[in-house]
Amino acid sequence: MLDPVIFKRINQLFLSSFDNYATINGYRILAQDGSDINIPFEDDDTKILYNSLGSPCCQYHINALYDCLNHVFLDWSIDSATKKQECDALISIINNGHYPRNAIFTADRGYENYNLFAHFIENNLKFAIRVKDINTKSGIMTNISTPEGSFDMTVTRTLTRLQTKEIKANKEKYVFVPSTSKFDFWVQLRIIMK
Repeated sequence: MLDPVIFKRINQLFLSSFDNYATINGYRILAQDGSDINIPFEDDDTKILYNSLGSPCCQYHINALYDCLNHVFLDWSIDSATKKQECDALISIINNGHYPRNAIFTADRGYENYNLFAHFIENNLKFAIRVKDINTKSGIMTNISTPEGSFDMTVTRTLTRLQTKEIKANKEKYVFVPSTSKFDFWVQLRIIMK
């Protein structure tokens, strides 16, 4: 069986042979998403899931970084479907560095995650991630007052693991991050919403 790393290397060599990639205002537009892929049954229990009808099925979960303008895949990771870690997969892809530096990363609501945002910020990357509605009880927009209609605003949040009276009283300023949540490093997040 061939190591999947071989295919990534072949893809990188192929992509590096071109230099006329399409851009918008000098930026490549990259999209990250995950997808379940059905595979034949194997004896390995980590790939066996049960659908809503209770029937067993075998799947992998593929997380891929796609260049929307040039229609090519830049990087990917493969996980068993029982261990969907889409944000961690994108963090790994960011750390691998197999993407152009003049890029804007995009993703859907499944990637709304302070740890992921911190990785983008620390790597000086541009990103646009769709977040949950402001009326949800959990999410990045929780406790952020927004004006009616269209708006541009800068929001600064301090992430903390403490639960002091001051922090509980100032939910507009602080975001409590439980010790069970993964967070690789601490930064003050400055989110610009448009």
